[in-house]
Amino acid sequence: MKHTMKVTKVDVYPVEGLQKIKAYARVILDDQLQLTGLRIVDGPTGRYIAYPNNESGIKSGNFRNIFYPISEKLRDHITEIILNKYTNPNFIIPREDAFNLETIKETIQQKMFDLGYSSSDVSLGESLPGVYAEEFEADGKRFLVEYDTTETDEKGKPRLNVSDSDTEGNFATLYPESLEAVSQCLTLAMDEVETKH
Repeated sequence: MKHTMKVTKVDVYPVEGLQKIKAYARVILDDQLQLTGLRIVDGPTGRYIAYPNNESGIKSGNFRNIFYPISEKLRDHITEIILNKYTNPNFIIPREDAFNLETIKETIQQKMFDLGYSSSDVSLGESLPGVYAEEFEADGKRFLVEYDTTETDEKGKPRLNVSDSDTEGNFATLYPESLEAVSQCLTLAMDEVETKH
């Protein structure tokens, strides 16, 4: 299956007095590759993203891009994210773009199993888009684990919540920034559960 890269972080730096250049930007793809020196430019047909370039040396005034997306899908995705951030400084990248829910589900299930919990037979109904929820149990105690990409902190990190299924009491609300952090947060949350029980 072909992997499509996603912007997982974006920063935009507005500038003044540069005529057509409205801002500089940088993006990080898949939390692994950083692209800097991108420019938001007002062109004759609207705003677009210009990529860093330099003189080719073949002919004076002949410039070539140092890097650029070769797929239209990725180019459009980068453009959309950067322009959204420029238009709305509070824009947060939807976390379904940054985290694959199926991978999150597998990570949470494995960690809960490692901690001695099993999946309960209780049906929670159909999950909302961008939300994974599952109930786990051990020694007669049931706990609900929810990972919600639609509810984030100020840095855009999704909410991970652990609560008591019987009392609906909340044990922990955390905002992990990576798969590894999801596992670490679950360990902390379940330690809290054991302390309160």
